[in-house]
Amino acid sequence: MYDFLLELKKVSIWGALPLFVNVIFVIIIITVLSMKKDKLSPVDELCDKRKNHKLQKIFLRVDLFSEVYLFVCSIFACIPLVAFFNQKYYTYINGMIDKIEVVGSSVLGLTTIAVTLSVAVILFDRKYYIVFSIRDVLQKYKFAECLFISVSSCVIVIIMQITLINQTIESLFDLVRFMVFEIVTIYNIVANTYVLFIIVYIMFFEQRKELEILGQLYRSFWIDRLDTSTFKEKTNWSKEAVEINVDYLLQKYVDTCRKKKILKIDYIEFATTLDTYKPKWYKKARNKFIKLNIICMLISILLDIACLNRKCIILVVISLAFTAINIGITFCEKDCIHLVILKFFSDTWGYYIHQRNNKEKFIPRVALRKSNVYDKYIMRMNSLNAFFFIWINYIDYKNSENKLVIDMYQEVIDCLVSMENINGVIYADIYCWVLLI
Repeated sequence: MYDFLLELKKVSIWGALPLFVNVIFVIIIITVLSMKKDKLSPVDELCDKRKNHKLQKIFLRVDLFSEVYLFVCSIFACIPLVAFFNQKYYTYINGMIDKIEVVGSSVLGLTTIAVTLSVAVILFDRKYYIVFSIRDVLQKYKFAECLFISVSSCVIVIIMQITLINQTIESLFDLVRFMVFEIVTIYNIVANTYVLFIIVYIMFFEQRKELEILGQLYRSFWIDRLDTSTFKEKTNWSKEAVEINVDYLLQKYVDTCRKKKILKIDYIEFATTLDTYKPKWYKKARNKFIKLNIICMLISILLDIACLNRKCIILVVISLAFTAINIGITFCEKDCIHLVILKFFSDTWGYYIHQRNNKEKFIPRVALRKSNVYDKYIMRMNSLNAFFFIWINYIDYKNSENKLVIDMYQEVIDCLVSMENINGVIYADIYCWVLLI
Protein backbone atom coordinates (compact mmCIF):
# COMPACT_ATOMS: atom_id res chain seq x y z
CA MET A 1 0.00 0.00 0.00
CA TYR A 2 2.81 2.39 0.88
CA ASP A 3 4.62 1.55 -2.37
CA PHE A 4 1.42 2.27 -4.28
CA LEU A 5 1.18 5.74 -2.73
CA LEU A 6 4.81 6.37 -3.53
CA GLU A 7 4.35 5.48 -7.19
CA LEU A 8 1.01 7.27 -7.52
CA LYS A 9 2.63 10.48 -6.32
CA LYS A 10 4.97 10.36 -9.31
CA VAL A 11 2.22 9.85 -11.88
CA SER A 12 0.53 13.00 -13.09
CA ILE A 13 -0.98 14.28 -16.34
CA TRP A 14 1.26 17.32 -15.97
CA GLY A 15 4.24 15.09 -16.80
CA ALA A 16 3.06 14.84 -20.42
CA LEU A 17 1.21 18.15 -20.67
CA PRO A 18 2.38 19.03 -24.24
CA LEU A 19 0.94 15.70 -25.42
CA PHE A 20 -2.49 16.57 -24.01
CA VAL A 21 -2.32 20.08 -25.51
CA ASN A 22 -1.45 18.58 -28.89
CA VAL A 23 -4.29 16.04 -28.79
CA ILE A 24 -6.85 18.70 -27.84
CA PHE A 25 -5.49 21.09 -30.49
CA VAL A 26 -5.68 18.47 -33.27
CA ILE A 27 -9.20 17.39 -32.25
CA ILE A 28 -10.42 21.00 -32.42
CA ILE A 29 -8.81 21.50 -35.85
CA ILE A 30 -10.45 18.34 -37.19
CA THR A 31 -13.81 19.43 -35.74
CA VAL A 32 -13.57 22.88 -37.35
CA LEU A 33 -12.48 21.34 -40.66
CA SER A 34 -15.47 18.98 -40.69
CA MET A 35 -17.97 21.72 -39.75
CA LYS A 36 -16.76 24.26 -42.29
CA LYS A 37 -18.53 22.88 -45.36
CA ASP A 38 -18.49 26.02 -47.47
CA LYS A 39 -15.93 28.78 -47.17
CA LEU A 40 -17.71 31.97 -46.20
CA SER A 41 -16.35 35.50 -46.25
CA PRO A 42 -15.98 37.09 -42.79
CA VAL A 43 -19.02 39.30 -43.38
CA ASP A 44 -21.15 36.38 -44.61
CA GLU A 45 -20.09 34.33 -41.60
CA LEU A 46 -21.10 37.12 -39.20
CA CYS A 47 -24.47 37.58 -40.91
CA ASP A 48 -25.05 33.83 -40.91
CA LYS A 49 -24.52 33.68 -37.15
CA ARG A 50 -26.72 36.75 -36.68
CA LYS A 51 -29.66 35.08 -38.44
CA ASN A 52 -30.68 32.86 -35.57
CA HIS A 53 -34.45 32.81 -35.38
CA LYS A 54 -34.56 31.07 -32.01
CA LEU A 55 -35.24 33.08 -28.89
CA GLN A 56 -31.94 33.76 -27.12
CA LYS A 57 -31.17 35.13 -23.69
CA ILE A 58 -28.87 38.08 -23.17
CA PHE A 59 -26.83 36.83 -20.29
CA LEU A 60 -24.13 34.24 -20.70
CA ARG A 61 -25.06 30.62 -20.23
CA VAL A 62 -22.62 28.17 -18.68
CA ASP A 63 -20.69 26.12 -21.22
CA LEU A 64 -21.28 22.65 -19.80
CA PHE A 65 -18.54 20.97 -21.82
CA SER A 66 -15.80 23.37 -20.68
CA GLU A 67 -17.01 23.22 -17.08
CA VAL A 68 -16.91 19.42 -17.05
CA TYR A 69 -13.49 19.47 -18.69
CA LEU A 70 -12.07 21.86 -16.06
CA PHE A 71 -13.69 19.84 -13.30
CA VAL A 72 -12.11 16.60 -14.53
CA CYS A 73 -8.71 18.31 -14.87
CA SER A 74 -8.95 19.61 -11.30
CA ILE A 75 -9.68 16.08 -10.05
CA PHE A 76 -6.62 14.74 -11.86
CA ALA A 77 -4.57 17.52 -10.30
CA CYS A 78 -5.88 16.62 -6.82
CA ILE A 79 -4.98 12.93 -7.04
CA PRO A 80 -1.17 13.30 -6.75
CA LEU A 81 -1.55 15.95 -4.02
CA VAL A 82 -3.81 13.72 -1.91
CA ALA A 83 -1.54 10.73 -2.53
CA PHE A 84 1.51 12.72 -1.45
CA PHE A 85 -0.30 13.93 1.68
CA ASN A 86 -1.36 10.39 2.62
CA GLN A 87 2.12 9.07 2.07
CA LYS A 88 3.74 11.77 4.21
CA TYR A 89 1.13 11.60 6.99
CA TYR A 90 0.38 7.90 6.85
CA THR A 91 -0.96 7.72 10.41
CA TYR A 92 -3.61 10.28 9.45
CA ILE A 93 -5.47 7.61 7.47
CA ASN A 94 -6.26 5.50 10.52
CA GLY A 95 -7.43 8.53 12.48
CA MET A 96 -9.64 9.61 9.61
CA ILE A 97 -11.13 6.15 9.22
CA ASP A 98 -12.07 6.07 12.92
CA LYS A 99 -13.99 9.35 12.51
CA ILE A 100 -15.49 8.66 9.10
CA GLU A 101 -19.05 8.74 10.44
CA VAL A 102 -18.46 12.20 11.94
CA VAL A 103 -17.13 13.48 8.62
CA GLY A 104 -20.09 11.99 6.73
CA SER A 105 -22.61 13.56 9.13
CA SER A 106 -20.90 16.95 8.87
CA VAL A 107 -20.98 16.83 5.06
CA LEU A 108 -24.67 15.86 5.08
CA GLY A 109 -25.56 18.67 7.50
CA LEU A 110 -23.65 21.33 5.55
CA THR A 111 -25.23 20.21 2.28
CA THR A 112 -28.72 20.31 3.84
CA ILE A 113 -28.21 23.92 4.94
CA ALA A 114 -26.94 24.92 1.48
CA VAL A 115 -29.87 23.28 -0.34
CA THR A 116 -32.47 24.77 2.05
CA LEU A 117 -31.15 28.31 1.65
CA SER A 118 -30.89 27.82 -2.13
CA VAL A 119 -34.65 27.29 -2.30
CA ALA A 120 -35.15 30.59 -0.48
CA VAL A 121 -32.76 32.61 -2.66
CA ILE A 122 -34.53 31.50 -5.87
CA LEU A 123 -37.63 33.42 -4.68
CA PHE A 124 -35.60 36.52 -3.78
CA ASP A 125 -36.34 39.69 -5.76
CA ARG A 126 -35.67 43.44 -5.75
CA LYS A 127 -37.49 46.22 -7.55
CA TYR A 128 -34.50 47.15 -9.74
CA TYR A 129 -34.35 43.63 -11.22
CA ILE A 130 -36.04 44.72 -14.46
CA VAL A 131 -33.91 43.37 -17.34
CA PHE A 132 -32.59 40.43 -15.34
CA SER A 133 -33.88 38.04 -12.69
CA ILE A 134 -32.36 36.39 -9.65
CA ARG A 135 -31.78 33.30 -11.81
CA ASP A 136 -29.61 35.37 -14.17
CA VAL A 137 -27.61 36.66 -11.21
CA LEU A 138 -27.10 33.15 -9.88
CA GLN A 139 -26.13 31.98 -13.36
CA LYS A 140 -23.38 34.62 -13.39
CA TYR A 141 -21.92 33.07 -10.23
CA LYS A 142 -22.34 29.49 -11.57
CA PHE A 143 -24.58 28.80 -8.61
CA ALA A 144 -26.47 25.82 -10.05
CA GLU A 145 -23.26 24.03 -11.04
CA CYS A 146 -21.77 24.47 -7.56
CA LEU A 147 -25.00 23.29 -5.96
CA PHE A 148 -24.95 20.20 -8.18
CA ILE A 149 -21.37 19.48 -7.08
CA SER A 150 -22.48 19.95 -3.47
CA VAL A 151 -25.36 17.47 -3.69
CA SER A 152 -23.61 14.87 -5.85
CA SER A 153 -20.46 14.93 -3.69
CA CYS A 154 -22.62 14.47 -0.58
CA VAL A 155 -24.17 11.35 -2.13
CA ILE A 156 -20.74 9.96 -3.02
CA VAL A 157 -19.44 10.68 0.49
CA ILE A 158 -22.33 8.72 2.01
CA ILE A 159 -21.75 5.81 -0.40
CA MET A 160 -18.02 5.73 0.38
CA GLN A 161 -18.82 5.92 4.10
CA ILE A 162 -21.06 2.87 3.84
CA THR A 163 -18.42 0.89 1.91
CA LEU A 164 -15.78 1.74 4.54
CA ILE A 165 -18.03 0.97 7.49
CA ASN A 166 -15.65 -1.72 8.80
CA GLN A 167 -13.09 1.10 9.41
CA THR A 168 -10.12 -0.84 8.04
CA ILE A 169 -7.91 -0.50 4.97
CA GLU A 170 -6.53 -3.87 4.03
CA SER A 171 -6.26 -3.73 0.25
CA LEU A 172 -5.52 -1.45 -2.68
CA PHE A 173 -9.26 -1.22 -3.40
CA ASP A 174 -9.89 0.06 0.16
CA LEU A 175 -7.19 2.68 -0.30
CA VAL A 176 -8.66 3.90 -3.60
CA ARG A 177 -12.11 4.22 -2.01
CA PHE A 178 -10.62 6.17 0.89
CA MET A 179 -8.90 8.58 -1.52
CA VAL A 180 -12.20 9.08 -3.36
CA PHE A 181 -13.80 9.83 0.02
CA GLU A 182 -11.10 12.44 0.75
CA ILE A 183 -11.28 14.21 -2.61
CA VAL A 184 -15.09 14.29 -2.69
CA THR A 185 -15.23 15.62 0.88
CA ILE A 186 -12.90 18.47 -0.09
CA TYR A 187 -15.06 19.34 -3.09
CA ASN A 188 -18.20 19.23 -0.96
CA ILE A 189 -16.82 21.62 1.64
CA VAL A 190 -15.54 24.06 -1.00
CA ALA A 191 -18.80 23.96 -3.01
CA ASN A 192 -21.03 24.40 0.05
CA THR A 193 -18.91 27.26 1.38
CA TYR A 194 -19.15 29.04 -1.98
CA VAL A 195 -22.91 28.47 -2.25
CA LEU A 196 -23.55 29.81 1.27
CA PHE A 197 -21.32 32.83 0.65
CA ILE A 198 -23.23 33.76 -2.55
CA ILE A 199 -26.59 33.38 -0.78
CA VAL A 200 -25.60 35.58 2.17
CA TYR A 201 -23.94 38.10 -0.13
CA ILE A 202 -27.03 38.54 -2.32
CA MET A 203 -29.71 38.45 0.37
CA PHE A 204 -28.16 40.47 3.18
CA PHE A 205 -25.67 42.94 1.67
CA GLU A 206 -27.02 46.24 0.32
CA GLN A 207 -24.24 46.97 -2.16
CA ARG A 208 -26.27 46.22 -5.31
CA LYS A 209 -23.45 44.06 -6.65
CA GLU A 210 -26.03 42.21 -8.72
CA LEU A 211 -26.06 45.21 -11.08
CA GLU A 212 -22.70 44.04 -12.38
CA ILE A 213 -24.65 41.69 -14.61
CA LEU A 214 -25.78 44.75 -16.61
CA GLY A 215 -22.27 44.76 -18.06
CA GLN A 216 -23.42 41.90 -20.32
CA LEU A 217 -26.24 43.88 -21.97
CA TYR A 218 -24.03 44.60 -24.98
CA ARG A 219 -24.63 40.98 -26.04
CA SER A 220 -28.20 41.93 -27.00
CA PHE A 221 -26.81 43.50 -30.20
CA TRP A 222 -25.64 40.03 -31.29
CA ILE A 223 -29.10 38.49 -30.91
CA ASP A 224 -31.71 38.39 -33.66
CA ARG A 225 -34.67 37.46 -31.42
CA LEU A 226 -34.32 38.48 -27.80
CA ASP A 227 -35.88 36.32 -25.07
CA THR A 228 -37.68 38.72 -22.72
CA SER A 229 -39.14 36.05 -20.42
CA THR A 230 -36.81 37.07 -17.57
CA PHE A 231 -37.69 40.77 -17.89
CA LYS A 232 -39.95 42.28 -15.24
CA GLU A 233 -43.52 42.97 -16.30
CA LYS A 234 -43.90 46.23 -18.23
CA THR A 235 -46.06 47.76 -15.52
CA ASN A 236 -43.26 47.27 -12.99
CA TRP A 237 -40.67 49.37 -14.85
CA SER A 238 -40.92 52.23 -12.38
CA LYS A 239 -38.98 55.48 -12.68
CA GLU A 240 -36.91 54.64 -9.60
CA ALA A 241 -35.98 51.17 -10.91
CA VAL A 242 -34.96 52.54 -14.31
CA GLU A 243 -32.88 55.31 -12.71
CA ILE A 244 -30.97 52.77 -10.59
CA ASN A 245 -30.04 50.79 -13.70
CA VAL A 246 -29.17 53.82 -15.84
CA ASP A 247 -27.17 55.48 -13.07
CA TYR A 248 -25.10 52.33 -12.58
CA LEU A 249 -24.37 51.91 -16.30
CA LEU A 250 -23.66 55.61 -16.79
CA GLN A 251 -21.31 55.81 -13.81
CA LYS A 252 -19.35 52.78 -14.98
CA TYR A 253 -19.06 54.25 -18.48
CA VAL A 254 -17.94 57.69 -17.26
CA ASP A 255 -15.36 56.14 -14.92
CA THR A 256 -13.84 54.32 -17.89
CA CYS A 257 -13.91 57.41 -20.13
CA ARG A 258 -11.71 59.25 -17.63
CA LYS A 259 -8.85 56.78 -18.07
CA LYS A 260 -5.80 58.24 -19.83
CA LYS A 261 -5.64 55.39 -22.33
CA ILE A 262 -9.22 56.06 -23.46
CA LEU A 263 -8.49 59.76 -23.99
CA LYS A 264 -5.74 58.80 -26.47
CA ILE A 265 -8.18 56.95 -28.77
CA ASP A 266 -8.54 58.58 -32.19
CA TYR A 267 -11.25 56.38 -33.67
CA ILE A 268 -12.69 52.85 -33.44
CA GLU A 269 -13.88 50.47 -36.14
CA PHE A 270 -15.59 47.09 -35.96
CA ALA A 271 -13.32 44.80 -37.95
CA THR A 272 -12.42 41.17 -38.62
CA THR A 273 -9.06 39.42 -38.21
CA LEU A 274 -9.83 37.15 -41.17
CA ASP A 275 -9.43 39.84 -43.80
CA THR A 276 -7.17 42.91 -44.09
CA TYR A 277 -5.78 42.70 -40.57
CA LYS A 278 -5.20 38.94 -40.60
CA PRO A 279 -1.36 38.85 -41.07
CA LYS A 280 -0.70 41.16 -38.13
CA TRP A 281 -3.15 39.71 -35.62
CA TYR A 282 -2.65 36.08 -36.55
CA LYS A 283 1.06 36.51 -35.87
CA LYS A 284 0.30 37.91 -32.42
CA ALA A 285 -2.16 35.09 -31.66
CA ARG A 286 0.35 32.50 -32.90
CA ASN A 287 3.07 33.94 -30.64
CA LYS A 288 0.74 33.56 -27.65
CA PHE A 289 0.10 29.93 -28.58
CA ILE A 290 3.85 29.28 -28.92
CA LYS A 291 4.51 30.84 -25.50
CA LEU A 292 1.78 28.66 -23.98
CA ASN A 293 3.38 25.51 -25.44
CA ILE A 294 6.83 26.46 -24.19
CA ILE A 295 5.48 27.14 -20.69
CA CYS A 296 3.66 23.77 -20.69
CA MET A 297 6.84 22.06 -21.82
CA LEU A 298 8.95 23.66 -19.07
CA ILE A 299 6.39 22.79 -16.38
CA SER A 300 6.23 19.22 -17.66
CA ILE A 301 10.01 18.77 -17.75
CA LEU A 302 10.55 20.30 -14.30
CA LEU A 303 7.90 18.03 -12.77
CA ASP A 304 9.30 14.97 -14.53
CA ILE A 305 12.83 15.67 -13.29
CA ALA A 306 11.62 16.37 -9.75
CA CYS A 307 9.48 13.22 -9.53
CA LEU A 308 11.34 10.67 -11.64
CA ASN A 309 14.96 11.88 -11.53
CA ARG A 310 16.91 9.90 -14.15
CA LYS A 311 13.86 7.93 -15.29
CA CYS A 312 12.28 10.98 -16.91
CA ILE A 313 14.09 10.80 -20.28
CA ILE A 314 11.13 9.32 -22.16
CA LEU A 315 8.68 11.93 -20.90
CA VAL A 316 11.16 14.76 -21.61
CA VAL A 317 11.53 13.53 -25.20
CA ILE A 318 7.72 13.34 -25.52
CA SER A 319 7.40 16.90 -24.23
CA LEU A 320 10.01 18.24 -26.66
CA ALA A 321 8.57 16.33 -29.62
CA PHE A 322 4.96 17.37 -29.15
CA THR A 323 5.92 20.97 -28.38
CA ALA A 324 7.75 21.05 -31.71
CA ILE A 325 4.70 19.51 -33.45
CA ASN A 326 2.34 22.07 -31.92
CA ILE A 327 4.55 24.99 -32.95
CA GLY A 328 5.08 23.55 -36.42
CA ILE A 329 1.34 23.19 -37.05
CA THR A 330 0.76 26.92 -36.46
CA PHE A 331 3.01 27.79 -39.45
CA CYS A 332 0.85 25.77 -41.86
CA GLU A 333 -1.12 27.89 -44.33
CA LYS A 334 -4.49 26.30 -43.56
CA ASP A 335 -7.61 28.37 -42.86
CA CYS A 336 -8.91 25.92 -40.27
CA ILE A 337 -5.66 26.22 -38.25
CA HIS A 338 -5.72 30.01 -38.47
CA LEU A 339 -9.35 30.02 -37.37
CA VAL A 340 -8.66 27.87 -34.29
CA ILE A 341 -5.64 29.96 -33.22
CA LEU A 342 -7.50 33.24 -33.70
CA LYS A 343 -10.58 31.96 -31.86
CA PHE A 344 -8.57 30.90 -28.82
CA PHE A 345 -6.08 33.75 -28.56
CA SER A 346 -7.91 36.64 -30.18
CA ASP A 347 -11.21 36.45 -32.08
CA THR A 348 -12.44 36.63 -35.66
CA TRP A 349 -14.33 39.86 -34.97
CA GLY A 350 -13.67 42.75 -32.64
CA TYR A 351 -12.99 46.46 -32.26
CA TYR A 352 -9.92 47.91 -33.95
CA ILE A 353 -8.69 50.89 -31.93
CA HIS A 354 -6.54 53.56 -33.57
CA GLN A 355 -4.70 55.88 -31.17
CA ARG A 356 -3.17 59.31 -31.69
CA ASN A 357 0.40 58.02 -31.28
CA ASN A 358 -0.12 55.68 -34.28
CA LYS A 359 -0.52 52.68 -32.01
CA GLU A 360 -3.19 50.11 -32.86
CA LYS A 361 -5.00 47.64 -30.65
CA PHE A 362 -7.49 44.90 -31.40
CA ILE A 363 -10.14 44.26 -28.76
CA PRO A 364 -11.75 40.85 -29.38
CA ARG A 365 -15.52 40.64 -29.29
CA VAL A 366 -15.12 37.62 -26.99
CA ALA A 367 -11.81 37.54 -25.10
CA LEU A 368 -10.48 34.50 -23.22
CA ARG A 369 -8.55 36.70 -20.81
CA LYS A 370 -9.06 39.29 -18.13
CA SER A 371 -10.71 42.42 -19.50
CA ASN A 372 -8.47 45.47 -19.88
CA VAL A 373 -9.47 49.13 -19.94
CA TYR A 374 -10.32 49.03 -23.66
CA ASP A 375 -12.55 45.97 -23.24
CA LYS A 376 -14.36 47.71 -20.39
CA TYR A 377 -14.82 50.88 -22.43
CA ILE A 378 -16.34 49.04 -25.40
CA MET A 379 -18.58 46.81 -23.26
CA ARG A 380 -19.80 49.63 -20.98
CA MET A 381 -20.52 51.95 -23.89
CA ASN A 382 -22.50 49.25 -25.73
CA SER A 383 -24.27 48.09 -22.54
CA LEU A 384 -25.51 51.61 -21.83
CA ASN A 385 -26.80 51.90 -25.41
CA ALA A 386 -28.32 48.43 -25.17
CA PHE A 387 -30.32 49.26 -22.05
CA PHE A 388 -32.07 52.16 -23.79
CA PHE A 389 -32.57 50.07 -26.91
CA ILE A 390 -34.24 47.32 -24.86
CA TRP A 391 -36.22 49.83 -22.82
CA ILE A 392 -37.65 51.62 -25.86
CA ASN A 393 -38.51 48.43 -27.75
CA TYR A 394 -39.91 46.48 -24.79
CA ILE A 395 -42.22 49.05 -23.23
CA ASP A 396 -45.43 50.34 -24.88
CA TYR A 397 -45.11 54.02 -24.11
CA LYS A 398 -47.73 56.58 -23.28
CA ASN A 399 -46.95 60.28 -23.03
CA SER A 400 -45.67 60.06 -19.44
CA GLU A 401 -43.27 57.26 -20.29
CA ASN A 402 -42.01 59.15 -23.34
CA LYS A 403 -41.07 62.04 -21.08
CA LEU A 404 -39.21 59.68 -18.77
CA VAL A 405 -37.19 58.33 -21.68
CA ILE A 406 -36.29 61.84 -22.86
CA ASP A 407 -35.31 62.83 -19.31
CA MET A 408 -33.03 59.81 -19.02
CA TYR A 409 -31.46 60.58 -22.39
CA GLN A 410 -30.88 64.17 -21.34
CA GLU A 411 -29.28 63.03 -18.09
CA VAL A 412 -26.82 60.87 -20.03
CA ILE A 413 -25.92 63.71 -22.41
CA ASP A 414 -25.49 66.25 -19.61
CA CYS A 415 -23.23 63.86 -17.72
CA LEU A 416 -21.01 63.27 -20.77
CA VAL A 417 -20.83 66.95 -21.71
CA SER A 418 -19.82 67.92 -18.17
CA MET A 419 -16.68 65.76 -18.34
CA GLU A 420 -13.43 67.73 -18.22
CA ASN A 421 -11.52 65.85 -20.91
CA ILE A 422 -13.41 64.66 -23.98
CA ASN A 423 -11.87 63.04 -27.04
CA GLY A 424 -13.33 62.44 -30.48
CA VAL A 425 -14.77 59.05 -29.58
CA ILE A 426 -16.76 60.44 -26.63
CA TYR A 427 -17.94 63.35 -28.78
CA ALA A 428 -19.23 60.80 -31.28
CA ASP A 429 -21.14 59.05 -28.48
CA ILE A 430 -22.70 62.36 -27.43
CA TYR A 431 -23.67 63.11 -31.04
CA CYS A 432 -25.36 59.71 -31.36
CA TRP A 433 -27.32 60.28 -28.15
CA VAL A 434 -28.48 63.72 -29.40
CA LEU A 435 -29.65 62.15 -32.67
CA LEU A 436 -31.63 59.53 -30.75
CA ILE A 437 -33.54 62.25 -28.93
